[in-house]
Amino acid sequence: MKKIFALGLALVMTAAMGVTVFAANPSVTPPTQNNEVVAAPISKENVSKAVDANGKTVEVTVTAVSNAAALDALKNSVVLPANVAKVETLEVSVPAGTVFPVTLTFDFAEAAKVATKGVLHWNGSNWDNSPTVTNNQNSKLAVRFASLSPIAIEVGTANAATVNTDSTTGSSATNPKTADNGVLAIGIVAILALAGVAVIGRKRATI
Repeated sequence: MKKIFALGLALVMTAAMGVTVFAANPSVTPPTQNNEVVAAPISKENVSKAVDANGKTVEVTVTAVSNAAALDALKNSVVLPANVAKVETLEVSVPAGTVFPVTLTFDFAEAAKVATKGVLHWNGSNWDNSPTVTNNQNSKLAVRFASLSPIAIEVGTANAATVNTDSTTGSSATNPKTADNGVLAIGIVAILALAGVAVIGRKRATI
């Protein structure tokens, strides 16, 4: 009888281990290299709003990125997520003495495909994701910058999570519940195993 219960306990423990494995393995798309780097279709006329830290309107200058090191690093060194279809680059500057952070709002047809941290900034030696998207709705892309230099916009393969202008969070992504079916199946196996142990135990007791 003890051996039967030990067998049942072992089955339950195995099932529990399976649950842990499923929970620790959410469906995550591995990063991949993406070299489709193009100039953004944005000019000064496409900047519908530009304000400094005090809410004061500032003048902006928009040009193509001419920094060869920045472009080379983006094309050959930066590992981008697999859900990024392309990267659009531009150079933006504001007058000296502008109080940062500066928030720029671009007329951008694919704004809905830009995630909260989908804008990169060249800091002089590498690309970082310090800018924060504060709005990606209605073909408007609003981004808050702590400093300006060459920037790159990651355009996704599908719409990103909606970002509101009042949002102060850095991410609205959620992990998919990929293990639900596996957990249910393991739970059923564990229940059946315990039921089998109980039946065998009763038969032994009757004998």
